[in-house]
Amino acid sequence: MARGYRDGERGWSVDQFERKAGRFEWRIAKTDDGAWLTFKCEDSPVEPRFETFLRGLSILTGRWLKPICLSIYVGDQQTTRMLNRLHEPDTEKLLAPIGTQREFAEDAHLFLERFMEKAVDEKKIGEGPCDLAHRYWHRILRARESDIENSSLVLSVAVEGLVKQTLLSEKDVDSEFVKQAEEAEHILENLTLGSRALSAIKSSLGNAKQPRVQDTLRRLATAGVISKAHLKAWGKLRNAAAHGNVLEDDDKAL
Repeated sequence: MARGYRDGERGWSVDQFERKAGRFEWRIAKTDDGAWLTFKCEDSPVEPRFETFLRGLSILTGRWLKPICLSIYVGDQQTTRMLNRLHEPDTEKLLAPIGTQREFAEDAHLFLERFMEKAVDEKKIGEGPCDLAHRYWHRILRARESDIENSSLVLSVAVEGLVKQTLLSEKDVDSEFVKQAEEAEHILENLTLGSRALSAIKSSLGNAKQPRVQDTLRRLATAGVISKAHLKAWGKLRNAAAHGNVLEDDDKAL
């Protein structure tokens, strides 16, 4: 069992936020000066499971949660760690993906449950979808805190990287375009072109035949996983990143 105390955090919008989900159990309770988080799991060791839970909870709240006091209980043994506060608490946060009102509590629990199940069952630590999601989320948060000017580039790289590594499929190949590209390659062989120019054109055609993030997002929109608004937003984001444009200071956009 692990308990984490987050200084200055007001916790969830309800007084208590608790759930027992299979081998995991968590409870968050607000106090006057922070929040107490209790996490239990049947697996051992408990600490990496608790760290995974904190990653999921950080994404859920839009803020990187770093307890200043952590107590770990394994059998009759107890280990307590006091973490140094060398700098001011992070003030920046990203828009929470799920509303923190009471009526959305069930959705929040379900997200944490799925996040934990997936992360713990991943064979390669640090390389699974949950780790990737947290890594890109953290990169965006750091860019937000640093007030980085090329936020559109940071966001587009994060989205593209996550989609490529988790959702890209051979199903996303545009078969008609691939056919046209292959026909073009045969035509190029009969043209009088310099070797460097021919090599560059062939390389571009070869890359163009590969599945694209846009094709994957279009497939997800057709399946109802995302909306057309997401497709439109992705197009604008990619365009802004390609031209070095700066996103407006808009929490919803970020």
